[in-house]
Amino acid sequence: MPIHDLLVKHGGVSIVFHGHDHLFIKHDLDGIVYQEVPQPGHPRSGNTNTAKEYGYLSGEIQSSSGYVRVRVGQDETRVDYVRTYLPAALSQFKRNGDVSYSYIVDDAPISR
Repeated sequence: MPIHDLLVKHGGVSIVFHGHDHLFIKHDLDGIVYQEVPQPGHPRSGNTNTAKEYGYLSGEIQSSSGYVRVRVGQDETRVDYVRTYLPAALSQFKRNGDVSYSYIVDDAPISR
């Protein structure tokens, strides 16, 4: 059975973090957030051309570089995309530490 089908069948999963594609991509499917995490030191900020090649056709798509900050609370989880840039890419519009996207996942209680 595909992983997504298992997660839906058994419930209790709000978000899945995965990496490798060097982009920030948030995709929602059947009540589960799939979060592709970016690469903090990727030298080509601003490029999202590979998203379509990798099969990402919808969702929030942003280029590297940066990292995902996750704050888990009692009732919700907040995810921020915090940007990082190599020195040559810095400008008044591109500053290390800027948050370019945020979202909240409501955490339903998990029955045990």
